[in-house]
Amino acid sequence: MGTALRRSSPSTAPLAALALALGAGCPGTPELGAPAIESIEPASGAAGEAVAVTIHGSGFYVRARQALGSASAEIDAEFSLALGGAALAEVKRVDERTLTAVVPATLAAGRHALELQGPYGTASLANAYEVQPHSGAKLVVGLAAPAECNVGQQIAIAVEAENVGAAAATEVSAALSVEPLAIVSGPAPKSARIEPGTLQRIVFAIDCTSPGEVPLRATLTGKDERDGSPIEVSAVSSLRV
Repeated sequence: MGTALRRSSPSTAPLAALALALGAGCPGTPELGAPAIESIEPASGAAGEAVAVTIHGSGFYVRARQALGSASAEIDAEFSLALGGAALAEVKRVDERTLTAVVPATLAAGRHALELQGPYGTASLANAYEVQPHSGAKLVVGLAAPAECNVGQQIAIAVEAENVGAAAATEVSAALSVEPLAIVSGPAPKSARIEPGTLQRIVFAIDCTSPGEVPLRATLTGKDERDGSPIEVSAVSSLRV
């Protein structure tokens, strides 16, 4: 006589398959528990830069929830990560031991704890990631312009160049685009050297020629004195004529 086979009911089969896929219920396999963080790679990045990171650990499991009498299960695969309270972007689960994410460029300098929240609980790792102060030149550009001008009027628009880095920016030149409803008059400003922690204003004379909304675009180019690498940053605004 053959051995009788026990068939799983339709309502439990999806959960059983998911449990086996996650490794739960197998002989010698521990029960699913809270996640744990082992490391983050890389463990540091420069201030002002978004950095793609990989988080290594264990217990990064998805979770199935099945309503009574339902033949299908809902899968909870949502993970969130934060460094020093700042949420990481583009969090993705690779497998039960690996997550990937992007550290925001706005994260403050210093060491930060990494915090994880997932379907099976929370985890943290103290002093997991360090944001290092920018070691080279770092230019920030701004525009100081009136909100409007009259046709035939000449106005002054200032391009503000600030070096928030740790090295000087050399051969810094400013350009201002105002076409097609206005033109830049006068000679082009000379290139400049901007020391760390200082701000320079480059003033342009603008002739307003036609009515309408004028798109403004300021661009700074220069070099990092530390290694000669090129620098280019831009800012946009608008002016009504």
